[in-house]
Amino acid sequence: VPRPPRIAKPSRLPKYTKEKHDYELEDALENWREEKTRDVYGWTCLNDYGASLIMTHSTLDRIVDCAHHCKIQTPQDLKRETRWSDSEQFGDDFIALIRKHAAP
Repeated sequence: VPRPPRIAKPSRLPKYTKEKHDYELEDALENWREEKTRDVYGWTCLNDYGASLIMTHSTLDRIVDCAHHCKIQTPQDLKRETRWSDSEQFGDDFIALIRKHAAP
């Protein structure tokens, strides 16, 4: 019986100190997350439940960490590194934000 293909594991990232561009990316992702939650679920859900309906805080933190170490270049990288269920749907948005706020 053939084995199913192995799922790629997320990268192990070393500790680091956040820099200005990391904070800017984090703010941009927070803003995107709030806008998308409002667009998809409405203002009431955003107000009652917060932006974590679209993406959890831990996933957002993981994206910032991976972006700092240049681990996310494509939507496929985003899915591998975060296991976020909506990475295929919104991946291009995130890649654009990551490139915009990349380290100089």
